Amino acid sequence: MDEALFQARRTGNGIVKLIEHDDPILHDYYDSLKLLPTITEGIKKQSFVLFSQPIAPITQQIEAQQKLEILLRYKNIDGQIDSNHRFLQTAELFHISREVDFYVVHQFCRYFAQKSISNTLCSLNISGSTIRYSPFIDMLAKEFKRSGVNPGQVCFEITETVADRDYKQAIHFMNLLKSRLGCQLSLDDIGIGLSNLANLSKFNVDYLKIDRSFINDILFDPMLN
Repeated sequence: MDEALFQARRTGNGIVKLIEHDDPILHDYYDSLKLLPTITEGIKKQSFVLFSQPIAPITQQIEAQQKLEILLRYKNIDGQIDSNHRFLQTAELFHISREVDFYVVHQFCRYFAQKSISNTLCSLNISGSTIRYSPFIDMLAKEFKRSGVNPGQVCFEITETVADRDYKQAIHFMNLLKSRLGCQLSLDDIGIGLSNLANLSKFNVDYLKIDRSFINDILFDPMLN
């Protein structure tokens, strides 16, 4: 029943959702439920580790500032890295994605303090539950101050779907990140959500990340042109 309620709310528009016992969604739910203890224990034991991948320009121009996207990966008891994307989906499903966000911010700030990173912009992803949690701004300010992080070197990524779902709260949250802390902002996965593209101008962001599926066939599909 809980999963049917979750799916109906996520779909919106007065939808009634019926889930049978053999529905694939229910199997996905139980698969995610099995991952829940791994996530909670992984946070406690710091089994989740941060990786970074470069954000490279598609042109040959040399950028004055290096850009990196911070990624979260799980290290199992054998020391192997598991990049299973279901970890984050499970965290969102069972309402612990905020704890994951806190963990990522703390680990990033600790690394930043140890390495004294300069001339680099680091992008971190933020979940919908964190956007709805106003004390996060104060917590973030304390972490930055304690670790010596320059807020201007941090870019928070929020997906278009999350921003559209919590429109007013997202705008308020993003404004606080920029005006109070001085962070940069990115709107991620443009083209996946159902929001009106005209609304994008209302988000005060520094970067727009267009999903590949939105432009993949733009040179070949007349409808996209």
